[in-house]
Amino acid sequence: QCYDAYARVSMAIGMNQILLAFTFYLADVTLIQFHSPSACYACITVFQFTALALSYIDIAKLGHVEVFVMQALPFAACLLAAIQTNIAEKEIEAGETHSVRLAETNTYPLSPVCFFLIAFWFELLIRVAWPSLDDGGLPRRFRAVLFLDVFDDADPDIAKVEGQGQDPTAWFGGGGGGGSKKPLLTAQATVEADEALLKAHAALRRWEAVPAGVSE
Repeated sequence: QCYDAYARVSMAIGMNQILLAFTFYLADVTLIQFHSPSACYACITVFQFTALALSYIDIAKLGHVEVFVMQALPFAACLLAAIQTNIAEKEIEAGETHSVRLAETNTYPLSPVCFFLIAFWFELLIRVAWPSLDDGGLPRRFRAVLFLDVFDDADPDIAKVEGQGQDPTAWFGGGGGGGSKKPLLTAQATVEADEALLKAHAALRRWEAVPAGVSE
């Protein structure tokens, strides 16, 4: 259950990471190659508001203001990086292509702030994905975790309990009364039934821990 839960959390956070990577890439392309600051700021706004919408969809047990503040950190980091790149001095390389690059003499005093904002954002993501303190130990703040199959650990093989895979002809004596019916309850079946009961109780506790209003 924990592996499945954190696999879903990783996919949710991974989509946010992809949008952040696209934002930085497009900021570089639009500012340096195409000299279009307006397109850069538009891409930053669109991609980061998309990441904000995904965060609202993925995270359940967190207020809207907290989610907005958390997603404002990478938005601010992208915006600071774009502003520094836009005002930095650029030079044209010699050759047929006449490509533009940033001058080597440029200084970027706000670049440590960008790294600090991203690091602080990662810290908040770790705290949001922190496991719960109950017996389940699952990251319950993510909606994808709330839709886990809570009975997935139970053994669906009913043949182990009902007849234990015996021959159907044994019910009629196996042709002349030579067949013998195996007992339905054995020591092994009793142990397995007790384990299945414990798993069912654990699954029921996990289901009851789902917040109200998100199980429909």
